[in-house]
Amino acid sequence: MSGLWGPTLKSEYPEVEDIVRSWWTDIWVAANDRVFQEDVRVVDPNYFEVFDFELIHGDRSTVLREHGGAVISESMARRFFDDEDPIGQTIVFEDLHFDISLKVTGIMADAGPETSWQFESDCVTATLRTGLGRDFYTRWDQHAAWRPIVTYVLLREGADITHLRAQMPDFMRRHLGEEIAEKQAYRLQDMDRAYLYGVGDGDANWAMQRVQLYVHIAIDAACTRSRDAQGDWRS
Repeated sequence: MSGLWGPTLKSEYPEVEDIVRSWWTDIWVAANDRVFQEDVRVVDPNYFEVFDFELIHGDRSTVLREHGGAVISESMARRFFDDEDPIGQTIVFEDLHFDISLKVTGIMADAGPETSWQFESDCVTATLRTGLGRDFYTRWDQHAAWRPIVTYVLLREGADITHLRAQMPDFMRRHLGEEIAEKQAYRLQDMDRAYLYGVGDGDANWAMQRVQLYVHIAIDAACTRSRDAQGDWRS
């Protein structure tokens, strides 16, 4: 979605306590004479204040507010630095759009399989706001074919999400125009659905596929036991 969607939603609807924007991309990263292709998330500085991912090193409220700072996972730290302390080390993004040096300001624990965001090889930064990255976060891009920002909305306690969902068509018309609103739709998706069905409910991701597989196995096993029981009774 458009980068301005989240901040505008927060400014217009008091039931929205906070928002976090995220853009995923894969980038070649160099450090310590090593180069790997890493999954990188460009997020808002309040990322670790809204989400409770475990920080092994760094202050949740400041770790992404230092210009040029980046938080990397345990796995990424080991890949680049072995047992050396990565805090304060420099990593370089070698990319057409992001040729930039960052300083490691924090370490996050590798996430388990229960989260929809896997951080086994991720780097998180809030500082890629130049060039293409700045454009993504500061424009509506009404006629763009690709709007890569995903926005997470934190509602105030007791807020009625049904009421906020009902405002989305009008919100789109006012900020993106009638033509775009007729062809596209913004939806508020519960986080538990994002884990099972993927962001936007587009397709069942690996978690839902495994649930479906286990259900099918359980049904097959139950049918087999039923047939065996009938055979035993008839004999």
